[in-house]
Amino acid sequence: MTVSWPEAVPAALAAMFWLVVAGVPACYALGLRGIAAWCAAPVVPAGVLGAGAVVAGWVRIAWSPAAALAALLLATAGFLAISGTLRRLPADPPRVRAAALAGAVTGALLGSLILVRGLVTPGSVSWTWDTPFHYSALAHIRDSGDASSMSLGMLGDPRSEVTFYPAGWFDIASLIPQSTGAGIPVAANATAGATAALVWPLACVFLARQVFGRRPAPLAVIGVLSMGFSQFPWELFSWGALWPYSLGQALMPIGLGLVLSLTGKAADDAVGPARASVLLVVAIAALGFAHPAAVFGLGVLALFPVGWAVAEWVARQHRAGRTRRAVLVVGGVAVVVAAGVAGAASTSMVDSMRATNWPPTHTAAAAFGEILLNATNSDRALWVLSAVMVVGAVVFWRTRELRWIVVAHLGSGLFYIATASIQSTLTKSVTAFWFNDSHRLAAMLAVTAPLMTAAGAVWIAERAGRSAWFAAALDRLSALRFRPANLAVIAPVLLVVLALMGTTKGLYQGRHALVLRDIHQPTREHTGKLRFYRQLEHDVPPDAVVANNPEDGSPLIWAVAHRRVMLPHLTANDSPDRAYLAHTLTHAARDPRACRLARQLRVGYLITDGTLPEFRRREYPGLQDYPGMRGFRLIRAAGPLKLYQLTACGPESAGPAAPAGRSAPPAPAGP
Repeated sequence: MTVSWPEAVPAALAAMFWLVVAGVPACYALGLRGIAAWCAAPVVPAGVLGAGAVVAGWVRIAWSPAAALAALLLATAGFLAISGTLRRLPADPPRVRAAALAGAVTGALLGSLILVRGLVTPGSVSWTWDTPFHYSALAHIRDSGDASSMSLGMLGDPRSEVTFYPAGWFDIASLIPQSTGAGIPVAANATAGATAALVWPLACVFLARQVFGRRPAPLAVIGVLSMGFSQFPWELFSWGALWPYSLGQALMPIGLGLVLSLTGKAADDAVGPARASVLLVVAIAALGFAHPAAVFGLGVLALFPVGWAVAEWVARQHRAGRTRRAVLVVGGVAVVVAAGVAGAASTSMVDSMRATNWPPTHTAAAAFGEILLNATNSDRALWVLSAVMVVGAVVFWRTRELRWIVVAHLGSGLFYIATASIQSTLTKSVTAFWFNDSHRLAAMLAVTAPLMTAAGAVWIAERAGRSAWFAAALDRLSALRFRPANLAVIAPVLLVVLALMGTTKGLYQGRHALVLRDIHQPTREHTGKLRFYRQLEHDVPPDAVVANNPEDGSPLIWAVAHRRVMLPHLTANDSPDRAYLAHTLTHAARDPRACRLARQLRVGYLITDGTLPEFRRREYPGLQDYPGMRGFRLIRAAGPLKLYQLTACGPESAGPAAPAGRSAPPAPAGP
């Protein structure tokens, strides 16, 4: 069933509520106002709901909108109690708030346009490596009410060797079907889309507010500029798709802006150190529940303003004759931090991440060129945006207090170079937290790139505003109701933004939409599979499990047909029982152990796909049909897709029998 865009509006609004609006009351309760309250709000639901889902799992309360609201109310009450002890923050002037609002709204509208063009339909399915787990995790939460990060990795199977999986993204996405009745693919797209088109520009506006202070011009352009870069948010839609990590990446600018408050590097600080310390704890929790790698990403970026502030403090201590004290303090903190990182790096989880192998694809020189041109991972160069970014980098470098941004960008680039062009044992010891993946590390460049591009655009606008031709044009417009002083500020910035939009065809929005369309455009094969999967709801009893080869897309059955599958994601054969069945199920007629395990796991059906390449079938030889197969009864067939009922192990493993020999009508060519 195809869902139209108007039908998906409730799901989109629910995603906006749970990702952003739900956190605004807590931010106001903490004492934040205006830009800071709305733009920092996304860290609150991500952090509070992630923790709330863990607590709900411990006390056996089903995860639901009511449970989520209760967690948010408790957090808001706590923030209100803390705020009562702090001084009131001054509000930003109306023109500053208006500029930030204009930038965020424009960015959100541009992002929404890219999403509509790229997703094709709001219920489009992403046929990529990671999404079978994501869809299955949402189905597990829907059926079990358990959304805890402590157990999500099992997907309801106590025999699984994996228990922990960061559930922050799933905690939010799972509330959308419960709030609106939307299907899981629609809910997933709404959550991922709102993360890209709403959370990300808001987060960039917040960081810009901390970097530029109350200057309206950069706040007015940063939101729309944040949508122009390929590295994030658009590339991670097609690489993975890395929806949970994308949420952590989208929140990273908020965490960095809070670090600026604590280090005294924020211009006209909109948060204050005391409130920033409270909110930073929530932000770190939010990043951790989204994906632990995002916490380390924030740590890498925060290292530069923190290091800058520490260097200035050491210099002051040295001038005051307290050099030894400064060295001891800095050395002690460095030892503690290094021990913490080393401890995290020695865990079994990070060891498995370190073992991930991605062969180098570039020389170091080519990777550095890609950083300058915002063309990471062999993407097409963003020539115009990159030129303006370089101008902004020069502007920042000439401003002593902002040099750390340029250094942070280059530092992030070194991590990208390490993964794209080196991949040695040494570099993997550092990049293991990101699975040694150049796409994840390229996304970190998108935190500092919009800042430099905004600085470059404003510098160009200011120079244009001082030119003779602009002064003459201003004189000719003096009859308008705008005050010349306001027009002199607004017009140059507007002209530069329009020039950027014109020379880049809307900040490359067509190119970004194609990235999404490549993995969401439904093919005839995919459409036929989805139709076949949905029909299994009528063929398979609710308590039966369908044995499946996860390589063929069949984990989607759980999400779209409400029927559990034996292997709900691509690495689900981690338990000995499931691994044994994956190799022997089709020989159950002469294998008593296979029948015993099938009964234990409630496996009563088998789905096969004849289009799967032979090397993929060999990975699961017991899940592939063959001529003369005994102990199975054909229930439904549609081209290469077949559904069998397991009869070799007795009726208790399969549930009620279904009519035999039924064939589905041909699948349509389109959705």
